[in-house]
Amino acid sequence: MSIINQVLNDLEQRENKSHALDPKKFTALELEQPRSKVKWLAAIVIIAILTASGGIYWYQYNIKVAKPAALSLPAAAVTQVAITAPQETAVELPTSVPSVVKPVEIKDVIASQPKLIVTSTPPLQVIVATTAALKKKPQVAQFEHTEQLTIKPVKLTLAQLAQLKFKQAIEQQRQGFYGTAQDLWRASLLAQADYHPSREHLALSLVAQVKTDIALDILNKAINQFPKYQPYQILAANIYLQTNNRHQALDALRQPYLVDTSENPHLALAGSLAQQLQQWHQAELNYQVLVTRNGQNEKWLIGLAIALDGQGKIDLALSRYIQFSQLANTSDILKNYAVERILRLQDQQSSAQQLSVQPQRDNNGKTQTKDAFGRFTCP
Repeated sequence: MSIINQVLNDLEQRENKSHALDPKKFTALELEQPRSKVKWLAAIVIIAILTASGGIYWYQYNIKVAKPAALSLPAAAVTQVAITAPQETAVELPTSVPSVVKPVEIKDVIASQPKLIVTSTPPLQVIVATTAALKKKPQVAQFEHTEQLTIKPVKLTLAQLAQLKFKQAIEQQRQGFYGTAQDLWRASLLAQADYHPSREHLALSLVAQVKTDIALDILNKAINQFPKYQPYQILAANIYLQTNNRHQALDALRQPYLVDTSENPHLALAGSLAQQLQQWHQAELNYQVLVTRNGQNEKWLIGLAIALDGQGKIDLALSRYIQFSQLANTSDILKNYAVERILRLQDQQSSAQQLSVQPQRDNNGKTQTKDAFGRFTCP
């Protein structure tokens, strides 16, 4: 019995010490857990009633605070509302429960409950726009109206119009609409007569449709109108060559050796056509300009040698043939031809020299000799 009494005394002392603690030193709510379910239910009901009454009071308080502000301004004036949420309080449950708890009545439990402290949150912050700002017109509507007024059609220059028609014609011909493309190229030339790409494409488009006469007529007029624009001459010459008209092709080139700014392809084509037609002098003049620009080009050098050889200029032709044979990486066919002509011309030179040594007399008894070309001359 003494042991039991001692245990009971210890429990009473612990209970008295727990009641003697200062409640201000605790930050959380500490409750003793009764064994009876009725006490728990009663405590929960009381807490629920207090919470509900506090919520109703808080709701009515907010309505009274916000109602005058809502009546003083129109609804459209409210532009921003900032709400701050109330802070939550943490409740810590006891970590240890005594094994033997003295029965406590419901009244004691209610009395030991701390009072529910309801902290008021700051009132709703309402940012109100001024009446002057409400009277202003919408900025978006003014911007749209101004943008519509500033849209104006851009007028193209004649050069821009010619270029636009040219591009449209290229697209139409790519899709197979040759007639529409040719009309657009003509419109481009009407806008700018010296827009040469439109005229060149127009001529080529007509040739593709086997309208060669119309294409050549356009090019010949362009050659007379723009004599310094040599691509017209080359294009017309190539069209004549397709129809096997080499004389007209050479005439279309207009003797390019007379123009210092003539391009190399122009001179080479004129020299080749003149050589084919055995117009050796014109071929010589064209090839001479080319060799002056580049003396290492094998085609131009052999062309000049052949042109000189065709005119009987043995010494000049022989020197050009020898110069050609000394070039590296030349065509075997051309090199063999050059060697053959060198031997032949050297034989002609030796024969001419022998004839010039043999004296002859004329009808008057005067002595005559032959020159290198076999002509008799008097001393």
